[in-house]
Amino acid sequence: MKRYSALILFTALVDFNAAFMSLMATVIVENLEGSIIFIYLGPCRFIHVNVCYAAQAIHVQSIGESCILLLLSFSYRLWSFRLSSLNDSRSDSRTSLFALCLLASIPAVITTITFSNSPSPPPQSLVNHPDLSDRLFSVFNMTASPFFSTDNILPRVSIGYIICLYLLASPALFLLRRKLLRKIHSLGSISDKHRHHEIFRSLSLHMCMPLTFSISTEWKYYNG
Repeated sequence: MKRYSALILFTALVDFNAAFMSLMATVIVENLEGSIIFIYLGPCRFIHVNVCYAAQAIHVQSIGESCILLLLSFSYRLWSFRLSSLNDSRSDSRTSLFALCLLASIPAVITTITFSNSPSPPPQSLVNHPDLSDRLFSVFNMTASPFFSTDNILPRVSIGYIICLYLLASPALFLLRRKLLRKIHSLGSISDKHRHHEIFRSLSLHMCMPLTFSISTEWKYYNG
């Protein structure tokens, strides 16, 4: 459990970062004229537009990283069961777990940079749109003809990455959760069951944030 604390701490920091940046940006998402529009209502608009871009990018990618860390957490618990069943005495240090978390953060860092640089200059039709009047917003132009062209490649890759991550991670999390629950039920010791159930409940509650964000993002994107 002491070694596992490194993973818990890192995940908590990522979640805090996501919550703080969400507060800073506080966005409304609209789908207009083939573009995804982020309307900023948070305190970032009193600082600078680039702060809003960065805050929203960090928020979105932190939620994505939270999904990856959840996959890592469930996988680690299953791996621990496997070592126990094999009577394997190998130990994994907190340093190695923390290093693994840092490696898992590399995609989030890269996509945060691309996401924050993805907004396009708004066309006049959006500037004059009644829903966007006198509001600070950014435009992610998702149009391309043909689809596989390089038109607006940066916003399409940035948004596409996070949607694909959610679509792949969501079912994988439920499968790993089910497998872990079965492993816990197979334990003979009541004290071991209780200890593992406490961690299991914590991971299950942690799933709520990225999965809720995932469902709302995909619903908004496809239903405009």
